[in-house]
Amino acid sequence: MLIGLLPKENILVAFFALLLVLIPGRLIYGILSIVGFTLLSITLDPVANTIGTKLLDTSAIQSLGSTLYTFPLGAWTMLNNTVVLGQLIIGTLLFLPVYFLSAQCLQLSFAGSSAPKKRNTATKKPLVEYDESEVEVLDSTTLDLTPYSSQCLTLFHVCF
Repeated sequence: MLIGLLPKENILVAFFALLLVLIPGRLIYGILSIVGFTLLSITLDPVANTIGTKLLDTSAIQSLGSTLYTFPLGAWTMLNNTVVLGQLIIGTLLFLPVYFLSAQCLQLSFAGSSAPKKRNTATKKPLVEYDESEVEVLDSTTLDLTPYSSQCLTLFHVCF
């Protein structure tokens, strides 16, 4: 989402794109959200410009901006641009609603496959030999939570 909203020629987009690629999950959801939010960002640019102008006019943001620009990569964030700052604020405000909305949509799409699957571990040999009389065995099956972890990482792909 943030990649789609921000103008593409700054280091924040590169950072979020790197996170998108490095976090395992379904990359196609991330790419689709980038395309969708890029189209949405065109209509949000006037609002972002207004928000960015009001924020950049405050003295606290001006002092923070001058401090940020003393760092080596500070100028590449382009936070002195009203549209970049406004879109970053809009993206931050939309992060939780988009996260929960996409969680609901993905829960519906993964409804058949998201139930934990039981797998039998009785056929696996232990790595270390032990005396079974000293170990309390609770259950011979474990839960496979792979669909849940994949679903959570997909949500992060949508929100980045």
